Amino acid sequence: MNDQVKRFQPKAAKFGAEMAEHEKGDYVDFIDYAKLREENAALRQERNDLDKFFRFVIGASFDGCDTDGASAQNKALELGLLHEQKYDMGKHGHGPAEFYGIGQGETFLTYANKISNGKDGDL
Repeated sequence: MNDQVKRFQPKAAKFGAEMAEHEKGDYVDFIDYAKLREENAALRQERNDLDKFFRFVIGASFDGCDTDGASAQNKALELGLLHEQKYDMGKHGHGPAEFYGIGQGETFLTYANKISNGKDGDL
């Protein structure tokens, strides 16, 4: 397989737009497209998970009910939007301990990578 592929760009056409070769004739590394394909798949999965979470929470109100915090957290855990971590003062600092009253080694929830822009566990 060729390591580079021709770059294309949108170009105005009679009925909308079409793809045309880049005016400079640039090539890009194939790996760049492969990376974008992976990122696109991850974003599509994130969107699907957020949609499921939204429908779970809003669905309760449509049924005349409420969603409590525990139910929302459990659904977010199930969908991978949150995950459990063991508190480590060296890694997490004093913030969670002071704010949430968490002790060393205790389990707490953090946003998953997809929610925190790839910063695992940012609160």
